[in-house]
Amino acid sequence: MPRAVACSICRQDKARCDAFTSAPDPCTRCRTRDLDCIIEPTFKRTSTTSRSKRSSHEMRNPKESPIRTTKTSQDASASPSQNGLRTSDLAGSINSDQQSYKSTFSVSRDDQVLVRLGNIILVHSEINDLFREYFHRYHPLFPVLHPTIAPSSVQRDCPTLFWVIIVTAARSSRPDLYPALCDLVPQMVSGSFLFQSHSAQPCQAILILCMFPLPTVKSREDVRWMYSGMAMQMATLVGLHKTGSDHEYRSAGASRLSDKDRQELSRTWCCCCYVNATLSTELGLPSSIPPDAPSLEELSKAALPSEFVCATRIALESAKMSKLVDQNISTDTTTSTGAETARFGLLRMLESDLNALAKSMGIRETLPSGIAELSLLMAKINLCSFELNRATRLRTSDAAQLRLSVFDCATSLIQLFGGTHFVSAQAVGSLTTWGLPVQTFYPRNYWYGLVYACLVLMKLSLTNTLPEVESGRSKVAIQQAVDLLNSCSVVPDELSRVAKLIGLLRREAVQEIIQPRHKVHSRMGASLMYEIIFSVLYWKKRKQKGQQHEDSTIWPNFDHETRDASQMDTGLAMPDTSSRGMDELIASSGYLIEGWGTNTFDANLWDTSAFDQLFSILPCAF
Repeated sequence: MPRAVACSICRQDKARCDAFTSAPDPCTRCRTRDLDCIIEPTFKRTSTTSRSKRSSHEMRNPKESPIRTTKTSQDASASPSQNGLRTSDLAGSINSDQQSYKSTFSVSRDDQVLVRLGNIILVHSEINDLFREYFHRYHPLFPVLHPTIAPSSVQRDCPTLFWVIIVTAARSSRPDLYPALCDLVPQMVSGSFLFQSHSAQPCQAILILCMFPLPTVKSREDVRWMYSGMAMQMATLVGLHKTGSDHEYRSAGASRLSDKDRQELSRTWCCCCYVNATLSTELGLPSSIPPDAPSLEELSKAALPSEFVCATRIALESAKMSKLVDQNISTDTTTSTGAETARFGLLRMLESDLNALAKSMGIRETLPSGIAELSLLMAKINLCSFELNRATRLRTSDAAQLRLSVFDCATSLIQLFGGTHFVSAQAVGSLTTWGLPVQTFYPRNYWYGLVYACLVLMKLSLTNTLPEVESGRSKVAIQQAVDLLNSCSVVPDELSRVAKLIGLLRREAVQEIIQPRHKVHSRMGASLMYEIIFSVLYWKKRKQKGQQHEDSTIWPNFDHETRDASQMDTGLAMPDTSSRGMDELIASSGYLIEGWGTNTFDANLWDTSAFDQLFSILPCAF
């Protein structure tokens, strides 16, 4: 019996392969990844060390990368289509390890320039259309690049940035290319961090992926915070934060930078700080911005749009305020009336500082409906969320004032997000976007602001702390946000999962069955999400186990208060009559709440994989 032979790609990756049994069809692994499955008995695997050295050398010297010319009649006859070219003949000529990360030029017989990455080949017209799509749709809200940059120069100087622009634009206009690009581009980004480059372009590529991330299935695959840290390190190592003293970070004898290059470095550094500040606020993590953050002078030298400059200043100020409030809350845990009043007073003072900053920049007077106003509302929601938990329990005037303030901010944010177009809706070239709403092209941090506004309104409604009129406005605003999430989800990504989850949790029947029993101190209204999710999972476990009582160790004490086990378990029994209704609600929502599994610490604790689809939309608060 002949010996089973794996295909070349699986042998290179040391993966299990069923090509021998499935021939002549591709193996399962190549079929799911849309790759050419080729069995070569003489194939010799390239070691990881050799590939890393080769990748580092080519990324360090992009101009020395070989320019391949298709000379054979078979390759010359392959004419690229407007839907992207994937030919097994061309793919078989390059080793599988080269396909995974290498970008090359090619020239066909009719002098048509081709750019290739793995099995993806783009012609000149496709590249121009995708670049126009990026600068028309995505660039206005995150202007990290110079708008007149040429695709050919980007591909020559920094292939990583070139393909990051391509994959970002392909998200909404080229669904035939997008999945394959999502598999290939992260490998190039990882390689760009292996060497030190004095160019700002590798850093720009990483920043774009922070603002327009690739879709993820699990929260462990969300690398935005890691990318942000990589960008900050790359920027400081080459002196982007000291453009006036850039010669100190360059090799001896290097020519001084021109004003244009210095402007690009300043623009990249300002965008680095903006990305890190927004992610720090969103995730509840300490900011990596050095003390000498961009000043007004540096922001003006960066030649950034006035709206983005305002949004950057607000993001930096919000990150500083979050750190201050977080330290104040963690050090002062008293619950006396005086302490509560002092905490609410601190929030009012910081909110007035935000209003003063906005007034000094003329946001409300000259930019009434721009991204600066949206950033201001997001900063206020984040600030109020530190005390939102207490505000929903207390019936004091300070608590009522905070509830109304965060309600106004949340409803205004949803209305502004859905009613104002920050980018043009005009069609670009020959590309089609299927009539997608313009919000589809917004950076991800604005979408998280929309989601957190929904969570805040749901928390206020569920705790019955809103008057009847405001409660009705809250329901309308949440429905508007859910409609936006559904209509702007291009691929099955976080937006569609969030829409399904909110659609489930906002149903009155679910809210009647699942009452929040645990007060989670977290940011941006995420406590509501944690509370309801914990209750849903507890209900699922009770139903599966058929038990009437559970040990109190199932529920950690997230309220940081001293209570015994009997107090924690009070009221946890669910009525049997609600089980069928809950099953129907979960099934009709389309959102899957995973079952229970084993845990290495305690068999009664839930498997953390149950939260994989949820943590990608929540800040890491504890």
